[in-house]
Amino acid sequence: MPEGVTNNVKLGLFVIAGVSVLILALYVIGKSQNLFGSNVPLKARFRNVSGLMSGSNVLFSGIQVGTVNKIRIIDDSTIEVGFLVDKQMLSYIHRNAQVSIGTEGLMGNKIINILPVNELSPPVREGDLLPASEALSTDAMLQTLDKTNNNIADISEDLKSSVHKLRESKALWGILNDSSLAINMKASMENISRASANVDEMTQNLQGMIADVKNGKGSVGALLRDTAFSAGLEETLAKIKRVGDKAAGLGNELDQMVGAIRGDIDHGSGTVHTLLKDSALAMKLNATMDNVEKGTESFSQDMEALKHNFLLRGYFRKLDNQRKKTIPSRCLRWRIIKSISMNTLQQSPTSPADTFNKEACHKELRAYHNKLFDLQNKFYADGRFSLRIIVQGMDTAGKDGIIRHVLSCMNPMGIQVKSFKVPTAEELSHDFLWRIFPHFPAKGMMEVFNRSYYEDIVVPFIGKKLTKEQLHERCELINALEKHLEDSGTHILKFFLNVSNEEQKGRIKERLDQPRKGWKYDRADKAAANKYDDYMDGYDKVINECHSNEWHIIPADQKWYRNYAVAKILTEYLEALPLKFPGSKKAVNKPSIIVK
Repeated sequence: MPEGVTNNVKLGLFVIAGVSVLILALYVIGKSQNLFGSNVPLKARFRNVSGLMSGSNVLFSGIQVGTVNKIRIIDDSTIEVGFLVDKQMLSYIHRNAQVSIGTEGLMGNKIINILPVNELSPPVREGDLLPASEALSTDAMLQTLDKTNNNIADISEDLKSSVHKLRESKALWGILNDSSLAINMKASMENISRASANVDEMTQNLQGMIADVKNGKGSVGALLRDTAFSAGLEETLAKIKRVGDKAAGLGNELDQMVGAIRGDIDHGSGTVHTLLKDSALAMKLNATMDNVEKGTESFSQDMEALKHNFLLRGYFRKLDNQRKKTIPSRCLRWRIIKSISMNTLQQSPTSPADTFNKEACHKELRAYHNKLFDLQNKFYADGRFSLRIIVQGMDTAGKDGIIRHVLSCMNPMGIQVKSFKVPTAEELSHDFLWRIFPHFPAKGMMEVFNRSYYEDIVVPFIGKKLTKEQLHERCELINALEKHLEDSGTHILKFFLNVSNEEQKGRIKERLDQPRKGWKYDRADKAAANKYDDYMDGYDKVINECHSNEWHIIPADQKWYRNYAVAKILTEYLEALPLKFPGSKKAVNKPSIIVK
């Protein structure tokens, strides 16, 4: 091959390679990739990206830290935006940082803004989903402005119409143009002036009358100044005093009479003396009562023997069945008679006594699991009762732990769990008890309230949205509701998990430090922990006022004891109920229906 052709080929290959490298470099630069460093992917989700595109800039506090690399649709209302951030910036960006979509300048390209939040949170990691906030778009502002303009136009039109009606009103202009109106008003003012003068004259006359009375003039003055009248009044008072003295003498005579009667009883004779003072009669009465008691006991033993006699056994069994049918249903229900004594929640323990052993409590908890499974099965089959279990407590006290470690042994077909979060706008538009009514347990069912209607009293009270009077009114409504449920066959077990402030703060810190628990962290938990004393005071008021059913105050600093105590109380409660398995249901032959 000629040397010139070879050189041309080499030159062509060199040009192609250079152009390829140039194109690759331009592509990388166009995508704003870091050629000499490393990037970390993060993501956020929005309802509307407002024209954001791949390659758009990502700013952290106004500093460019990366670019958008992908945008994908999750569903009809969620769009996920992925972006690459310089790895060196990870230590400054935390998981609670807010992500929003903004604009470069007034009408520039769309960008991603990452803004820090002044609260404690761990740094982000690769692939983290950051919380997003919807920024106010230009379209929304224009729509609001258009709506405002329309409202102003409507107001102007109404004002114009009102002015037109005033201008066209003949009655109004007739009143304003009526000259007699001014004359009548002037006459009215003159009448008012004359009335004021009459009042002044009456006042002067009254003052004159008072002066005459003081000087002894007139009948009233003479009565008050007459010395004879004064002497008569003094004589009347003296007579009243003499009557009082006679009444005192009569009282003394009555005292002497009562003393004489008492002496006659103590030292005299007669029926009263005999009944009260005769010891022999008392001994005879005691002997008679002993004989009656022994006779009654013998009669009871004889009747018990007759009940077991094969000739009369059926008769007594029939009487017993009839008596059971007449017992009111409320007598079959078992009530808690033992509750943990306390003065205030602050004085109640948060840790168990030293006599409790962790391993022993774990072992007993497993035994309670087996008992609870069998008791729930019997409770469901019996079908006469229902049970509501209320679990209250501060954040991190272990309400979810009770459901997971104590109640998970039960059959899900016979137990339901309802967690009450912050009330929605619809729930706030109703009475505070409205949202719990759909969750009354049916016969044979158990319903667990993870938080409850008590939360709707304490939280507004701490936030100064309820007065003490309103708190008392809501507690009375709850007492009436729980009594209604009791009368309807629904039993209520109430637990308050009592956790100390120190343990609560430690558990909140644990949620921040451990990634597997970070999802549980809520900024409201920290705020509630800082108001621990206020919340405990609020719960203390509610627990002491809502006393239709006893509260069980559970020390909750040690989770193993908390679970053991709740399982023990629940097991003993169900064991005390008169539960029984119903008999088998016999088949009933129903007449067939023939459709022609």
